[in-house]
Formats: sequence, C-alpha cells, structure tokens
Amino acid sequence: MAASISLVPQLSAGSPHRLFAAGVDATAVTREYDVSADGRRFLLNRRVEADRPLPLTVDLNWAAELKR
Repeated sequence: MAASISLVPQLSAGSPHRLFAAGVDATAVTREYDVSADGRRFLLNRRVEADRPLPLTVDLNWAAELKR
C-alpha cells in the first residue's frame, strides 16, 4: 500500500492505494518482504513450486576447500 504525504501546512496523508498484488501472508510471524535501502524496490520471499524435489548438496570437507 502507498499514500501520498504532505508536510505543508501540516502533516496529512492521502488515501492509501495498492502498489501491486504480492500475495504476502499478512498473518505470518516473520515479515515476508523488505524494501531496498534507496526505497525504490521490494524484495519478496515467495514459495517456488517444483515438479520434483530439488537436489541438495552437502559439502562435508568445506574447510579443506578454503585452504586451496
């Protein structure tokens, strides 16, 4: 949601309007989005549905890899 803000002659806010449909769960315990530092972009945490489970790679000797 967004609303225009005016500071002159006093603080006032316009009517809120929807920026985009994000499908964010408003009842989630954690926030599923964030705003970039410059305020121009949104990062959304979205579930990806896959046809099959994605592979998982576990590197047990990762400390040795750092020494190379």
